[in-house]
Amino acid sequence: MGVLVLKRTGDKLDAVFAVAVFILGLAVFGIYLGAARLTCVPTSCQGRPSSANCARDWVYLSGQCEQTFLAYPDTNFHYLLLLASALFFGLLGSPIFYGNPACTELFASFSSIWKLKNNDPATKDVEWKRKMHLILDQLKSSSTLTKNYSLYHGLGLVIDGLSFLLVSLYTLHFFDFSLPTSYFAVTKTQDDNFVCDMPNKNLFQWFGAAATLVLLVKTVNRLLSVGFAVAFPGLFGRNMVLYADEIVDKNEENVYHIQNNPVAVLYHALTATLHMVIIAPLLKLKNFFQFYCHKLADDTGADDKGYRTLEVVEPAQPAEDHAAGTNGFATPVEIKRIRQLPTSYHNWSDLFFIMDVMSGGVDICDILIFISKTDDLIPVMDDKKVDVHLSRLDVATNTLTVSYTNAGIIEKLLDVELYSSGGLSILAWLEGPTGRIEANPNESGPTKNPTFPIFMGTSYELISAVFGNGKMLVRLPNFAFHPPQELKARHKKKYGLNVPLVAFTQTEGRPLSLNFDIGR
Repeated sequence: MGVLVLKRTGDKLDAVFAVAVFILGLAVFGIYLGAARLTCVPTSCQGRPSSANCARDWVYLSGQCEQTFLAYPDTNFHYLLLLASALFFGLLGSPIFYGNPACTELFASFSSIWKLKNNDPATKDVEWKRKMHLILDQLKSSSTLTKNYSLYHGLGLVIDGLSFLLVSLYTLHFFDFSLPTSYFAVTKTQDDNFVCDMPNKNLFQWFGAAATLVLLVKTVNRLLSVGFAVAFPGLFGRNMVLYADEIVDKNEENVYHIQNNPVAVLYHALTATLHMVIIAPLLKLKNFFQFYCHKLADDTGADDKGYRTLEVVEPAQPAEDHAAGTNGFATPVEIKRIRQLPTSYHNWSDLFFIMDVMSGGVDICDILIFISKTDDLIPVMDDKKVDVHLSRLDVATNTLTVSYTNAGIIEKLLDVELYSSGGLSILAWLEGPTGRIEANPNESGPTKNPTFPIFMGTSYELISAVFGNGKMLVRLPNFAFHPPQELKARHKKKYGLNVPLVAFTQTEGRPLSLNFDIGR
């Protein structure tokens, strides 16, 4: 799977917007070079345009008046757009995130263990599983991708914001808005001696409005990317962080340590930004001077000094502290967790960063199934099977309704993810002496409890699989059963006409209490 080439949709759009700004800059530059920037005539010609003295080409006069009438935005708008696009391309080509060797290595590490999702035969090897857990521990404890991605889009946000501000001011200037600065002063078109006109003013207005709109959308898109790096659970594309907060193991303990308080997440992001922008550079500068200005300690004559043996003093026995509310003999019961979670949160870990990036091009159902296979204590969908206690045989109509066991938190999250498309469904059929028997059609669409017409006294084998988003997610184990030709009297007395599948799938060698369903 090409995990290494996956990019977020927002990052792809950012490159498209950079190209759009570059094209607009080239267009404005062509207009600036290809047409007269200002056309001027003497004031006397304004009232007598048909006179012979006014029917001349005032090219030299117009060129001289450009320095007097035109403001700075009228002559360098194309330079602004081309400079902004150059900064955009420079950031895209910088190895801050994309192209960074450390980031590429982390993506490659995750790509090497993705085969676990498809139950590749290599994943059964003990050494491979040990390597997988080492990679997962590294990805969960590291936040390199989040830091580099934040730096990349933080610089981009500064460039986009300044470009959007300047282009907006230029556009307002072209629409003759009076701005409180001499640089954006309204362009004069006449004085006592000359009357001038800007033939390209309308084009500058249209191109300025288009560039402003592109940069506005680009800045908003950049803000969304920064929000992705902040890692609010469930917001800005961080769905996997939200799902990870819900994942519990078979002991009902959280598998991941997720910070779900938005205020705490924002506080962490601000403090991390402060550390990256201010504190970290100062510490590096301090270490630089310490390294180059360090003076070795003066150890002259150290060998001449004798060594003095220190006297060993045995530490005093600490007093026994009794727990609060006890007399020293009773000890309060402490609930100890079987799974020890780290003190740091996993919101900003490289593991969930990669999986959230993947979710833009890979089905989230596949990612959830992959997560369930990375920990032996997380219930997996492969454990789902026929529930012989809830599956019922209607003797009156000779129909069998099959129910399945619950696969735990992963099945619940899959249902949540697929809620808009109807949730998970089970496709199944029976194979018997007469061939393949399809399930009765359900009026409400796909279901988790298929119903089959059967004949008593016939052996059947159930073939089934779990589907979601129109594809098979898990293949369930086959289940064989043989309904009796006639139910026993005790079963009729106990269950009536709706008999559970367990009543005729028990073996003779089972304990007496199970054979007669005592206590059920």
